[in-house]
Amino acid sequence: MNKNKVAMNVLKQAKKRGQAVKYIVVPVPTTRCPCWSQAFQQPDSSWHEKNPTEPMCDERGYLPTEQVSIDGHAFVLPYDAMSRRELQSYNHYIEKLGPVQYNDHLLLSPDLPENTKFLDWGGRSWHVYNPVSVPVGNGIGVWLALVRSE
Repeated sequence: MNKNKVAMNVLKQAKKRGQAVKYIVVPVPTTRCPCWSQAFQQPDSSWHEKNPTEPMCDERGYLPTEQVSIDGHAFVLPYDAMSRRELQSYNHYIEKLGPVQYNDHLLLSPDLPENTKFLDWGGRSWHVYNPVSVPVGNGIGVWLALVRSE
């Protein structure tokens, strides 16, 4: 991946001044459960009743995948503490993050692993909502996401 100067600077500043975080990645499941009914194109709950020790699948008939933890550095900022002036250059992207609730935080990350669902930071687990890439030049400069404590 070819990173631009802005992205490299954000990465450098995050490592120097940002918070140490763990990105919790939940890969997209790709293995069908043995209960999958090809004829009806849906999982068969009676298979699970006959095989109670087998893992449960999701509503689409896929077996769960193991979460992966990836160390990183990012800026995690209380959303309500940010002034509109500080966020002005990101307003267009922040609107895409969705409705903000009390105590939500803004994640500003130089790298965001694909399929990141949670963030371990400050001794708590945070759900990552609607990550948005912010392009700078020909590449991704930073990632923004709304994070909410679990």
